[in-house]
Order: sequence, then C-alpha cells, then structure tokens
Amino acid sequence: MLTIPQLPSTTPTLAETMRTCLLWAGLSRAHGNQPYVLGNPKAWLGTAYHEVLEALPASASGGAGTALLQRAEARWNQAVARLEEAAARHPLNHRFGSATTWRGYYLVLETLRLRMAELAGTFGTGKPSGTGESKTWALREEECSALSGKLRGRIDLVRGDALIDFKTGALYEPEDADAPPSLKAGYVRQLRIYAYLVYAATGWRPRRGLLYPLAGPPVEVDLEASACEAEAAEAVRRLEQYNSAVAGGGDLKRLASPSAEACRWCPFKTICPAFWTSADESWAGTLDGEAVAGRLTKPPQAVHGGVAWSVAFAVDAGTEAHQEIVIAPLSAAVHPSIPQLYQGARVRIVGLGRRSNGALFPTQRTIMLPEADAPTLQLAASPIGSATTKLAFDAPQEGEEKMVSPMTVTCCCCKKKVQLEANPPEPLAELAGWVSIDKKPVCSDCLALFTEEDWEWCTQPPRPLGLSEIARLMPGDTEPL
Repeated sequence: MLTIPQLPSTTPTLAETMRTCLLWAGLSRAHGNQPYVLGNPKAWLGTAYHEVLEALPASASGGAGTALLQRAEARWNQAVARLEEAAARHPLNHRFGSATTWRGYYLVLETLRLRMAELAGTFGTGKPSGTGESKTWALREEECSALSGKLRGRIDLVRGDALIDFKTGALYEPEDADAPPSLKAGYVRQLRIYAYLVYAATGWRPRRGLLYPLAGPPVEVDLEASACEAEAAEAVRRLEQYNSAVAGGGDLKRLASPSAEACRWCPFKTICPAFWTSADESWAGTLDGEAVAGRLTKPPQAVHGGVAWSVAFAVDAGTEAHQEIVIAPLSAAVHPSIPQLYQGARVRIVGLGRRSNGALFPTQRTIMLPEADAPTLQLAASPIGSATTKLAFDAPQEGEEKMVSPMTVTCCCCKKKVQLEANPPEPLAELAGWVSIDKKPVCSDCLALFTEEDWEWCTQPPRPLGLSEIARLMPGDTEPL
C-alpha cells in the first residue's frame, strides 16, 4: 500500500509538479514508491553533474588549473559509481548497465570540464548583507526556507549579483515554426522561487538569474522582486490546496488532472488509477511511450531460446484500440515477473514503441506490471510528522536508547526488512548504511538513488539509524516481534 501524504512544505520543483497534477506530486512523496519508478540515466548524469558544480567553491579554494579538474573528476567518479551501484540493485533500473554506456555520459563529462574552467574563480564564504552593488559571496547547496517553513529549497550557486541554476535538460520549449524560441516557463518560475528563498534567508535579493544549460552560454532571467514574491506565494497556495484535498479523503482521483499533456512524462502511469480510466486512442503518439492494459489470452511464450518472452493479451485500456495484440520480445532479465503470469492475468505495460506498421514493441523504457502487484493507494489521514511512535524501549541510559524487545525495521522505500534482536549493541551492524530521514527509515540502496529533487523535500538531514533514531521513527516502520 502507498499512502499519499500531507506535506509540511513544498519546493520549487514540487511546486511545478503540483501545477501539472496534485496526484503526481503526492505519489512522488509517497514512501515506498521506488520499486514502481523507472529511473532515467540522463537524470542520474545530471545529479552527478550538479554535485560537482555545486562543490565548485570548495574545489576552487584548493587551487585552479589541472588540480581543480582532477578534484572535479574525482567527485564525478564517486558520484557516478554511487549511482551506478544503486541502479544495479534496483528492480527496474538494473537494465541500464554500466554508467559509461548511459546515453550522453561522455558529453556530460566533457561539458562538466568546460563549465569548471569557465566558472572557477574567487568565491567568498560570507553571507551577503545589505543592498550593496558588489557581491562576491557564494552560496552553495544551502537549505533555505521561507513563509513559516512551508517553502524550502537548496540553492545551486550565488555569485556576484546572480543566482545560478544548472540544467541538464533543454532550456526552451519545443520549437514552433510560427513562434520565436520560448524559455521554459517552469524554469523561470523556479528561479523566482529560489530568489525569494535567498532573500528570506539573507535579506539580499539576487538581481538576475542565470540558467546554465548542458552546452552553450547561460540564459539570463530578470528577478523582479514582486514577481519572485508572487511565485513563492503561489507555491504555498498550491501546497495548501494539495493538503486540503488529501485531508478531505474520498476518491484520490480527485487530485488527478489526467490529460495527454499532463501525463506525458509522469513516472507513475503504471500505478495511477486516473491514468488508466482516462487514456484512450486519442492519446496515441503523445506520451513518452504507448501504454496498454488488458487480460492475457494465453500463457507467456518463451522466444529467442528462452532469453525473451512473447505476451498476447486483449487490450481494454490505454492508448491502443481494444483488440488482441502481441508484445515481443520482452527480455527475461528485464521483466522477471513474466514467468509467473498465466492466462487471464491482467497486466499494464507502459513505455512501448510503435513501428511504422502500427505494431507495438518493447523499448529500454518499457515497464510491465501485473495488476495483482499494483499497490493500493490511500490518502493520509494526518500530516507527516504529526504522529509519534511508541516502541519497546527502556528509559535512556547515558544518552542512549535501550531496546528491550526484538523488532523489525522496514525501509520506507523498497520495503526491505531487517530483524533486530533485543538489546543489540551499537553500532547496529544489521543497519549499516541505513539512515532516518524525516522519521522514516531508508536503506543504503534506496539512499543512493535519492535525486536532487528528493533531497529538496526533506525537512531534515539524514541521521544514521541507531537505537535513538529508531525510537523516533514514524508508526508502521517498526514492528515488535
């Protein structure tokens, strides 16, 4: 079961998602959603790219030139290795293989080298104050909050009078032959919110924003104070609208805004009920891949010497006409659940390609989910952090918690379980690498998959999961044995 939570705060990225679909926003914050979400190597490369550039002031303080590039590449290699290892352990993401085979790997690395050389310089470390014209302060990866903590965000960089935001995606909307190039409105809104967060944290207003694309010169955005304040207020208004809708209960499809445009890039199509009741043939060719659901008309058939499968089923939902179709070849390594399917089983498949003759075929981004494995979705009855957990603990002794009964700790993302015996010694070897984030346990594998967007919504930094932290976990993540 996945619970759509009420949220204590929003971020510039989450605010954009809420503009598109409140249910998408809620699913993105539902603990345990990871097994159903196919990652994107392009986004992982972007995460590594950001990590290196955000560390630029610290790296530059150790000297420029060859030494700077060596430090940057060491950070890059560490970040990529972590992301690669996490992907290999994920039930869907392992299909992408070695990081050096990820599309754009060498382009991003070479661009990173150019950006490092371009941006390296003298960075101050003190925060700006007053309204002076000259600023040399560099704010890097600092958590800022505003509007009673309801708005949060991590800033990439502030240098001089400019707020810098690094982007690895296209800065402009898809080309229209009848219109001039248009900067993505979402990026502009995010910059304005970040500028407001900087002002709330420091009392100083960046005068301009610089969007740095993966390649090419930065694009300047004017950061007029009233526009920044309006965007920040709108983000919080949408947060309150979202929380009110979740607290209202009832059919969670009320939060959804299904349309071909809104659902195009949503990563939760396989588990979203509103998508499957809304998508039809008119959506064909508009999503990031075709989507079909239906009942198998016969058991899966092994093909290509058993390394792949062929699945035949009667389509009754999605972007294809209601008819019997065959999807093949589905890799046995990528789709390990296929051998358990049987005639009559219902399945959902997204991320399909379409050949010139109209036939659908699997791609690297195809996901197959047996409907029996789809999680039940529910709306949270209370906000995150409003409940307390009572566990079998003695009174603290010398600042530590003493657990007097065995229990099971469950990762809130992948649902991996670890059983602890009574009175285990610290450190807890069974939970090595586990952390507590906002009173929720996260295993080391899932922690490595956290993206920049994931970190934005966290209200507290991760804490190693020792006995003291276990005592503070939210209900449902620990079970006495």
